[in-house]
Amino acid sequence: MLSETLCAFILLSLSLWYQFFRKSGWGANDNVPEPRGLPVVGHLLSLGKSPALTYYKWGRQCNSELIKIRLGVQRFYVTNSYAAALELIQKNMSANCDRPQPHTFSKVISSTGLTVGTTPYGKSYKRMRKAIGGFLCRRGVDTNLRYIDKESHLAVSSLPIEVDARPHDWFKVYPFNVSMQIAYGRRVEDINDIHKILGVEQEITRYRAHWATNMVDYFPLIRWILPQPHKAAECRVERERYLQTLINTPKEKQDQTCLVAAARRGDLKLESFRELKSICMTMSSAGLDSIPGVMALFLGHMSTPYGQRIQTQIYEELLAQFSSNAYEEVLYGKDIPYLSAVVTETLRFSGMPLGLPRKTVKPIHFASNGVNMTIPVNSTILLNIFAANFDEKRYIDPLVFLPERHLNCTTKQGPAHFSFGAGSRICAGVALATREMYVAIARVVLLYRILPSSQPEDKMPTSPFQLYKQQSALMFDLPNFKVRLERRN
Repeated sequence: MLSETLCAFILLSLSLWYQFFRKSGWGANDNVPEPRGLPVVGHLLSLGKSPALTYYKWGRQCNSELIKIRLGVQRFYVTNSYAAALELIQKNMSANCDRPQPHTFSKVISSTGLTVGTTPYGKSYKRMRKAIGGFLCRRGVDTNLRYIDKESHLAVSSLPIEVDARPHDWFKVYPFNVSMQIAYGRRVEDINDIHKILGVEQEITRYRAHWATNMVDYFPLIRWILPQPHKAAECRVERERYLQTLINTPKEKQDQTCLVAAARRGDLKLESFRELKSICMTMSSAGLDSIPGVMALFLGHMSTPYGQRIQTQIYEELLAQFSSNAYEEVLYGKDIPYLSAVVTETLRFSGMPLGLPRKTVKPIHFASNGVNMTIPVNSTILLNIFAANFDEKRYIDPLVFLPERHLNCTTKQGPAHFSFGAGSRICAGVALATREMYVAIARVVLLYRILPSSQPEDKMPTSPFQLYKQQSALMFDLPNFKVRLERRN
């Protein structure tokens, strides 16, 4: 009886809350179209298995490059084209430089500290961004190539050959231990410890996504009724444990050029241990939710008929550029334009479907199809990366994997893709992630021919609408496929 009364009270309260927001005229003067939603929950129950594809569909239905949605009482503006992403996210970077603070991620998991990327805009954020940027910019990456060299060699040389195998987990340790050595001056040797950390970080990424299933993120009222998410609290405790262990690595076991050692010397000019911990949280998860999946999908693309042509061209150009010992020289030699184009196209085709939400600090104006729209201050903007990366107005044959589109393209403005985000909140690890992929792809192609699975049902679907059809965290869930590696002579 008590539970039924409680449920009735919750529903009544939510209904009144909904009526308040509807009558308050949220967005009434913004001219931004909104797809039809439901009372109380808004669009929360209509997202489907892939929110990015759903937003893309809603944008087409509304004939608008910008739409607005409501998840419970949380309200979002969603960019749904390359032009909208360029204008609203990149060109107006000073207006969307803040981050919203969802309850479960910010108040439960991160109650003891946020990552740099999820920290609200301010002096502390700018200090941390500057400190971590010194290690992750192109110059910083160049000084740490020895880590990429070692870890890429270990990852690539240990791949299974002459068997049909799923490539989904082949590159999970690679970016992890590169980040460990840059941040803490040591690699994690115990595979059980690696899997524990990877498991916690993967679970945390689910809470970072705005469509996470915790109702308390969308209906603040029920935070007083429902208990704190047990799994989220466990993640916080476990992350605190291994962060303390890594940060307190003894000096004699630590490369003194690492980030933590620089912080101890005062070189990073941080103002508190909490800021150092935020940077370490960022480094502990750097690339873990993207690079393994992107590399797996690269192998899937190369196993196709068009992939045979692409990998042959990569192989021939590598040998032409580095004739003596291409496997070793590719790390430090001059970049090969075609290989860089392959990396760029892989990222365009296989990046994260949605960017982390932005919070506006001043109004932003946008015109689409002759309609002048306005995003108010203190609004949340969501970058639909899928819609931007496969926009037919930007790319010729956007659904085709075509590296050549990135060669000699000097006439178009804007980034080649939005897989790292854009603007003031672009991923700080762009240079590191790109270099890790460049070296790993080169070494894979030099050592192996990438062939399709012997079973037709195990081949990777190549349509983006099939690849992106399910998403449970920041990265989309990879389809089930296999490839076969054959060692080159």
